[in-house]
Amino acid sequence: MHGTFANAAEFGERVFCCVQGIHALEALQTAGEENLAGKILVDKSNPFLHKDGNISLDPQYSGWNSLGEEVQRMLPRTKVVKTLNYLGYNLMTNPGMLPEAITGFYCGNDSEAKQAVAALLKDFGWTDTMDLGDISRSRYTEMLGAFWPAVYGSLGHMDWGFKLIRK
Repeated sequence: MHGTFANAAEFGERVFCCVQGIHALEALQTAGEENLAGKILVDKSNPFLHKDGNISLDPQYSGWNSLGEEVQRMLPRTKVVKTLNYLGYNLMTNPGMLPEAITGFYCGNDSEAKQAVAALLKDFGWTDTMDLGDISRSRYTEMLGAFWPAVYGSLGHMDWGFKLIRK
């Protein structure tokens, strides 16, 4: 089966934004605000610019702004939760492939949506998750995602993650 972004948004109970970050707003606009209203949007996009084997955050989404915040502003009736945007795709639904538990960070403005996403992460196999707060915290997960080229360059693979050791 195939369809448009609007078809997927209309059909989905929970919708994932998995497009390259520089196209996220356009894709979500195409999906339609009405089709996403009242739904949970799991935003795993990052506003990265690629150049010479490196990435950096698009300047319009750094400092006191983030792509996650822009998505939430554009879709005020949608429950945006930013997660899974700071690690390789192979770990998103299989974090147990690593020998130790890694931390699944998430943030958003709606507490019930965050609880639902935390449950979804648990279903994916995440045993260590952490609510970072409101959607403005996506600034930090987006920056954390920008760290992967350095580690990938050293290891040559994406089979690694972050673990927050806390007291």
